[in-house]
Amino acid sequence: MTTTQSKTRAAADSAYALEEALRGPSRSFWQDAWIRFRRDRLAITGGLVFFFLCAMALGAPLISQYVTGYDPDRINLRENYQPPSVTHWFGTDEYGRDYFTRIVWAGRISLAIGFMVAIGSVVIGVALGLISGYFGGKIDDFLQAIVNIVAATPFLPLLIIVGSLIKLDWLGVAFLLTILGWTGELRIVRGQVLSIKQRDYVLAAQAIGVKDRRIMFQHILPNVFSIVLVILGFDIVGAMLTEAGLSFLGFGVQPPTATWGNMLSNALSYATRNPWLVFFPGLAISLAVFSIYLLADGLRDAMDPRLKR
Repeated sequence: MTTTQSKTRAAADSAYALEEALRGPSRSFWQDAWIRFRRDRLAITGGLVFFFLCAMALGAPLISQYVTGYDPDRINLRENYQPPSVTHWFGTDEYGRDYFTRIVWAGRISLAIGFMVAIGSVVIGVALGLISGYFGGKIDDFLQAIVNIVAATPFLPLLIIVGSLIKLDWLGVAFLLTILGWTGELRIVRGQVLSIKQRDYVLAAQAIGVKDRRIMFQHILPNVFSIVLVILGFDIVGAMLTEAGLSFLGFGVQPPTATWGNMLSNALSYATRNPWLVFFPGLAISLAVFSIYLLADGLRDAMDPRLKR
């Protein structure tokens, strides 16, 4: 080896060593995703607002007992329609119930419906979407036929019919929304899987005899995980808004159980004289919707490998 070649090799080795030193220790996928996520100020803001709403909902019994001192269902007709004040932060409703306490308790039901519907729909839709897109053939045809049947079912009229025949509690509403709401997830995941399974690393794994289950959950699912997070956020919001719409039509969760939707619906007839009865439930729904959208979008960007740079 000549002196020139030795110097060139040494220079190359030095440059490589410097690059590795500047690059620092390798990071895992989750560490890298967290670094990218915390740089997104809108997503962080949305996450903080959503965490605050969830904390308030979970702590509703403690807030009712130690902060406001009011029972959310206690009627006091002598204090009905009280405007917001130091005594009643959000005022009182037509029955004299403390409105802030009811807003906090209603958040437990509204958020619980959103989470239950979202988790159930995502689990069903993602699992069937993976199976449908990966295996194809008759399995895909069968699942797509089921999707077409469910998707062709008139969603809102069916919920109204069921609500008119049966007095639905919040669990019943969540169950119906889950049963009818998973088809969109299946279609989105199926489309992603049809694209991913044709890529070289999946074909290579199949060629060396890797089991289908391992390919689906270790090679394909992580690449659609960012889409699943966005779907999860939209499903939470969609379930909450659907419950509010059903309550507006009188077929959702029935009083005295409070949700943001039925509180908003019940207050519409008093909106002109007592605007705070409409403003605060609407504000709670709006904050939840916007914060979930921001959080889900930030998580998608942070966990999408294609957006790493």
